Amino acid sequence: MAEPFVHLQGRSIPVERLEEGGDLRERVEERVEALLDSVRSKRPAWNPPPYDPVMIAEHLGIPVTFAKTPPGCDAMLVPTGRGFQILCDPSVRSRGRIRFSIAHELAHTFFDEASRDWNRRSSAGVDERALERLCDHGAAAIVMPRRAFRACMDAEGERAPSVSALALRFAVSREAAAVRMVECGSSRLLGVGFFAYGTRLRGAGTPGDRHAYRVRRVFTKPGVPYLFPPGKSVPDTSAIYRASIVPGESRGVERFELGGASGRFEVSAVSVRGRAEGPPGVCGVLREAV
Repeated sequence: MAEPFVHLQGRSIPVERLEEGGDLRERVEERVEALLDSVRSKRPAWNPPPYDPVMIAEHLGIPVTFAKTPPGCDAMLVPTGRGFQILCDPSVRSRGRIRFSIAHELAHTFFDEASRDWNRRSSAGVDERALERLCDHGAAAIVMPRRAFRACMDAEGERAPSVSALALRFAVSREAAAVRMVECGSSRLLGVGFFAYGTRLRGAGTPGDRHAYRVRRVFTKPGVPYLFPPGKSVPDTSAIYRASIVPGESRGVERFELGGASGRFEVSAVSVRGRAEGPPGVCGVLREAV
């Protein structure tokens, strides 16, 4: 039997179960909610969101220090004689990225393997990539706790304007808010994505199809049978296209041909300005049409 390595809510889970994902992700969510309840008991005046991972770490006796980290590493968890400390690279400019990186390292402390070096974890049969994905989920749960996020999402609605509103309220990127919306949304919420105006390239940097709004990235629920490949064009009759030229939210019920499957969706879309010049990007929320 594989060596147990996860210790969440008083239970040890064998390394062989790491890739199963769903059950462990739920236990990580439970661990985060228990941690936040503990913080609230010590700080009655605490009124998030946003949720500060530095304060949460320090509640656990884990100091966060801003210091140079190895290349490609925004933050790292360092075992000490008394527990852990988190080092975070001060050169990282994105506030959301810093907060997520600290939360990711904090999530590592939920696991027994946090006190082991990489070689010892590997010899115990731990899948590092699966563990990192689970810690990414833990980081999202720390900065966007499920109960609080669902309450705010219910108030905002499963609509495209909610993506930016939730990102602002929880101090995360739009992409992070979109992923969490998909995770916490109703069964009718199939995907949240981002679209950009341009042409698809066809080899050797040669532009191919005409200019159109195209998929940049769409986050979907597990098991959704539709493929949204990057570069997939959007009809100019779509609410996604209209959102780029009219103020506020555009809505419609539309049919898409995606990956050999035909789907009918309720579409909510809104433009999202970035730093680049030219046509704005568009955020779209796709729900199952009734």
